[in-house]
Amino acid sequence: VAGTAAGVLLIWDEFHCIDSLRAHKSSLSAMSASEHLLLTASVEGEIKLWLPGLVPLRELSIPDIVIQSSLCTAGAGPHKIVHAHIDPTHGTRALIATSLGEVYELSLWSSLATPLISGHTQPGRELWGLATHPLDPDTMVTAGEDGVLRRWSLSSNRALVCVKLGKSKAVHCVKYNFAGTRVALGCLDGTVMVVDALSLETVQDIEVQCESMLLRVTQLAFSKDDNWLVLANLNGTAACFRRQKAEAEGETDKYIQVGDVTLPTPSIRLDLSVDGQVLRSTGMSRKAAYFRTWGGKKDTAEGCSNARWSSMTLLDKADPDMAGLAPALPQGSSPHAMAVSPRGDLVAVGDSEGMVRILPYPCHVSARDEAQPPPFVAFQAHPAHVTAVAWTADGTKLLTAGSPDLTVKQWAVKQGGAAGPGPAR
Repeated sequence: VAGTAAGVLLIWDEFHCIDSLRAHKSSLSAMSASEHLLLTASVEGEIKLWLPGLVPLRELSIPDIVIQSSLCTAGAGPHKIVHAHIDPTHGTRALIATSLGEVYELSLWSSLATPLISGHTQPGRELWGLATHPLDPDTMVTAGEDGVLRRWSLSSNRALVCVKLGKSKAVHCVKYNFAGTRVALGCLDGTVMVVDALSLETVQDIEVQCESMLLRVTQLAFSKDDNWLVLANLNGTAACFRRQKAEAEGETDKYIQVGDVTLPTPSIRLDLSVDGQVLRSTGMSRKAAYFRTWGGKKDTAEGCSNARWSSMTLLDKADPDMAGLAPALPQGSSPHAMAVSPRGDLVAVGDSEGMVRILPYPCHVSARDEAQPPPFVAFQAHPAHVTAVAWTADGTKLLTAGSPDLTVKQWAVKQGGAAGPGPAR
């Protein structure tokens, strides 16, 4: 038996097609057989079971399946089945893979499904969005250019909530606020979404009042008091938003744009002071620029020396606390991602070659030889560039995201503060 793109089953006797049968309205995407059953599936999510002789036995579809988990793909529309495999011995269960990167174990008689695998998909798309919860060490969120946002449990390696954001909402960066109640998403179309951290339901769609923001949002930063949100784009513009309290009961706080800043180069690192008054941006030149969020006035490192920073993602080559990074990088490699551990004693740096380096922080050069980096651990994390690194809230794990392989890996932090390739998941 063979299936066609027209949804037709062709019955063959050796090399001769002796009959045909209309099985599905849309293209067949999978066929699998057990001793007594044939399973066929279409790209539109329809599943059929057949007895010998191609006698119809049962029909079900993805919307009919009861998923035994809090995992739900909200707003996704119809799931397209890309592969299916029936239990060859008993024919009571099947593995179903969908176009959203999910694999379910499906009971063919009860329609109960258990999610086994969930991940980001689509060839040519990249995964840059990774953020760990600031208080809960078991929680992270990921979002990719496939337009799917997921909240994960790190201990079970499972997605707890999955939301399809829409065809145009390819996400480039994600960021938790410091209370862990909201997540901001920066999209390739220059827009920003703010969602509830638990349900992942949209709280606010932010409209940026700046023509130059019609390019991908590359960086997001919250102030520690949650009163400020700043986003930067590929064009070298940063838009500053201030939180406005809800006026009526039942409404939620909103972020209102109060100004924008013209950066000297497109930002690859963005930090806000604790009070949100000072913005610090680092571009590809690895030279930091300082601005006041009110009015966008440019400042200097000396003028902002008293600022207390909400985060530390600075990659300024002139920063003495990061002077030891350059000697630790091989020639031709550039840092893509950086995160300081919760204790403030380690810094993880992912580079363009897929390597991750764990260095002490502050990262100073040797007093005897400025070309000598401090002791560090290096390991191959991904096949190509590392797009994001993040520490769990308790500092026991380091997470890395790789763009070409669309994966997030967990790395256990060994006793003594170093991280390495084992044990990892």
